Amino acid sequence: MVMGEYQRGARGESKIIKGLGILKNTIIEPHYSERHSQQLLIEGMKKSGMKYGIGIDSVTGIVVDPIEFPSIWSKLGKGLVDVKTNSFL
Repeated sequence: MVMGEYQRGARGESKIIKGLGILKNTIIEPHYSERHSQQLLIEGMKKSGMKYGIGIDSVTGIVVDPIEFPSIWSKLGKGLVDVKTNSFL
């Protein structure tokens, strides 16, 4: 989850913090379904100005090529991965 430019802080914290920035223009919302974070992802995209948002459940991964994302990606694990595009920019 630290691969995006931004991510949510610790559990219960609404603060958005910097990630490693490997996946450009992307904010990542961990524990997506478990924490019912669908609205938080949209708010985080607006607040950070990121073009893409990834909601990802626990025990789940996403495989991306930074050049091909968001067109091509695949999910690993049993949980949900939700990729959103910011239409608010």
